[in-house]
Amino acid sequence: MVIEAETTDSKARYEVLNNDYLTEGNNDVIVRGIAENGETKDYVIHVLREPRYNNYLQTITVSEDGVIISKGEDFSPKFNRAMMNYTVKVSSATDKVLVQGVPQVETTLVSGSSANDTGNKATNGVEVKLKPGMNTVKLMATEVHEGNVAIYTISIFKEMSDDASLVGLIPFRETPSGPENLNFNEGSFDPQKQHYSISVGEHDSKLGINATPVSPNARVVIRGNEPLLNGKNMVTIVVTSEDRTKTKTYYVSVDKKLSDDTSPTSLSASMEKPSIHLI
Repeated sequence: MVIEAETTDSKARYEVLNNDYLTEGNNDVIVRGIAENGETKDYVIHVLREPRYNNYLQTITVSEDGVIISKGEDFSPKFNRAMMNYTVKVSSATDKVLVQGVPQVETTLVSGSSANDTGNKATNGVEVKLKPGMNTVKLMATEVHEGNVAIYTISIFKEMSDDASLVGLIPFRETPSGPENLNFNEGSFDPQKQHYSISVGEHDSKLGINATPVSPNARVVIRGNEPLLNGKNMVTIVVTSEDRTKTKTYYVSVDKKLSDDTSPTSLSASMEKPSIHLI
C-alpha cells in the first residue's frame, strides 16, 4: 500500500511503518512525522486487508411475503460482517419469514437451516415457520476455494399476542346426521358483544360451541354447556390471551324448554275377583 504524506514544516520529514506485508484482517499502519529537532508524532491508519477468499456476508434480511421487515441495521447488535450472533424481534402476527444472507463476494455460497424450516426452497437462506418466543436460524457462508465456513446465528423472537377476543362464536347441536348450527336470539355473533341468549328443545342435553379466537394461540375454556338442565342455564366462554396477560368472558344464556308431556311413564291396573261368602 502506497502512502504519501506532506509535512507542515518543509524541514520536517515523515516515515511510514508497518505498510509492508499486510496480513489478512486488521493492520495498523503508522505515519510518523519527525520535526527538525527530532521530536516525533505518530498517526495511525487502521487498514483492513480482505482475505484472499472471502466468506463474509454483506448483510442479512428478514422478509415476510416478499417485503423486508427487518435488516442488518435493525438487528441487535447492529450487523457487522465479523460478528456472528444477532437477535431480531417480529410481531405476534408474523407467521412465516424468509431469512437471507447477501454474500460480499458473489462466489460465496450461502445456505440456511432452522428447526422450523418450512421445506420450501430459498435462495441464499431459509424460510421459517415461526412459533411464539425464540426461533433460531443459522446462515452458512461457504468460501468455495478453500472451503472455509462462516456461521451466522439469527435468533428471531416472535412476540406473543395480548388479544383475548373472539372472532367467531357459533352454537350447534349434535344430530344423527352431524352438527346442526343454531342461531342466537340476537342474531349472528358480534365481536363487540359479550352477552347472548338461545333457546333449545327439551331433548337437548348439550349445547355445542365453536369459539374462534383472534389469536390462534389464545386459550379458550367453555363451561356450563353440558349437561343442560330444564329452564335457565348459563354458559361461559373464557378467552385467555397468548401472553397470559388478559382474559375476556363471553356469556350465553340457554333456555331449555320444559316438557309439556302429561302422559304417564307407565300405567297398570288389576282386577280382583269378588269374594262370595255363603251363610
